[in-house]
Amino acid sequence: MIWPITPVLIFCLCAVSACSFSEDDETTSWIDKQTRHTTLTVAPSPVSPEFQAQHYTPLSELDPFDDQRLVLANKKEWQLSAAQGGLLGSEMRRKKESLEEFPLESMTMVGRMTSESQQVALVKVDTVLYQVRMGSHLGQNFGRVVDINDHGLSLRELVQDTLGKWTERKSILTLQERIK
Repeated sequence: MIWPITPVLIFCLCAVSACSFSEDDETTSWIDKQTRHTTLTVAPSPVSPEFQAQHYTPLSELDPFDDQRLVLANKKEWQLSAAQGGLLGSEMRRKKESLEEFPLESMTMVGRMTSESQQVALVKVDTVLYQVRMGSHLGQNFGRVVDINDHGLSLRELVQDTLGKWTERKSILTLQERIK
């Protein structure tokens, strides 16, 4: 039984291989013909301009890496704003309070009480508890307490916008309830 299948299989393999050889020869000859008739043209790359070195003379020019220039510019702006009596003027003339050295994000309001008929908020920074009354200042953006209620305390802050102009912003420090 195996004998009659083998000659048929050999014949088919020879026929298939003969067809593939003829197609390969035809394809190869077409590629050769196209290669001979095609000419490559590559445009030359543009010539880059010659580098001109610039000499830096620090004695006659401003130092671009001097951070004191920025400090002086900010100080002049603050002084100008204070002299004009704008939003920042009164804030710059007063003495800083102890809670103004901490960012508002590091503070949590943990309670509220009434002392001498005034609302007092209990604000915790790290492990220290502070009493905050209406008009007290806290946070690093000239924050002033304008309201204390059962839900938290409201602040009026002074911040600079993208153009450097000082504007008021309202912030809220909410009462943090302890989860048991």
